[in-house]
Amino acid sequence: MNELFSELLEPSLVTLVYGCLAISAGSAIWSLIVKDWLWLKTARYGVYGLAILLPCYLWQITVELTDTDWQNLFSSAFLVISQSNLGQMWLLMCGGQLLALFAILYRPLTAPYRQITLLSAVFVYALARAASGHAAEAGLLGGAVWIHAIHILAACLWLGLIICYLLTFNHNKNNLPHNTQQLSELATLCLMALVLTGFADSLRIYQLADNFWQSNYAKILFVKLAIFAIALSLAATNRFYTLPRLANKASLFCWLVAIESIVIGLVLGVASYLGGLMP
Repeated sequence: MNELFSELLEPSLVTLVYGCLAISAGSAIWSLIVKDWLWLKTARYGVYGLAILLPCYLWQITVELTDTDWQNLFSSAFLVISQSNLGQMWLLMCGGQLLALFAILYRPLTAPYRQITLLSAVFVYALARAASGHAAEAGLLGGAVWIHAIHILAACLWLGLIICYLLTFNHNKNNLPHNTQQLSELATLCLMALVLTGFADSLRIYQLADNFWQSNYAKILFVKLAIFAIALSLAATNRFYTLPRLANKASLFCWLVAIESIVIGLVLGVASYLGGLMP
């Protein structure tokens, strides 16, 4: 049981981080669509959630790398931060966290600079996560890390846009067709980025692996792809069937989008586990 808890702790924390990134990034982008929406309040939930998760993640990687006890936790954490790749990536996340706090708390900052700053912070987080997983051997400035970071950002943004759409579904019904069309187009862009970066990521790992098809990595990757196919089918149903009939099927569109958000959340959960594996 302890081994299972230890194995699932990091993916669980990373999934929560992705969820907070989704809310932060989705709020920043969706505020450009629904201009009279008080998006900053929603974005703060995501940023404050990240602030809570940061020390939890440091504790997790410290225990994982040093197997320390509570009495030596601070000294062990210092060693992890100063002498390990994971610790350095945690410091990069701290930089992203400070940038995100600046974006939501610095009052003189006006739109669109506030949105740009928050999105930059989210990308820094995604870059740190990418450089902490299976792309880490490429180094922070390596192409593999940037491709994986864009992959993470696209998935989080897709989920965040759906969440924000649901939050503003009843905000102004007169603008619902426009908002729904914008959601569909933005989600399509996220999907294209996911497919392209995911293909490049998988191809790189396939070329590096000696026994790819028999590895646990490949098995979990197929699980991720199967769940992703469900999200894709829901998105396709909404875009090509429900959206043209939105006047009569607005509730169906909303329900399908809600289910789609849950499925994408599952994809992020599997991806969090997959990111720490090597075939």
